Amino acid sequence: MLLFLALVPAGCSVAMALSGSTPPDPAVISLGSTRGEAEAYWGEPSSVKTEGGRTLLYHGP
Repeated sequence: MLLFLALVPAGCSVAMALSGSTPPDPAVISLGSTRGEAEAYWGEPSSVKTEGGRTLLYHGP
């Protein structure tokens, strides 16, 4: 089981390399970016939260 868990991340990297896709770069979007800029790069957020007058977009599972 441990060997399987160790190989899963490596398999993911190999699959991405073979498909030619590159992982998203979080530095592309920074604090102060517009919602449109974030959604254009990351896609539609999985959830949205407002704190202190700022809108936070969450992307992921």
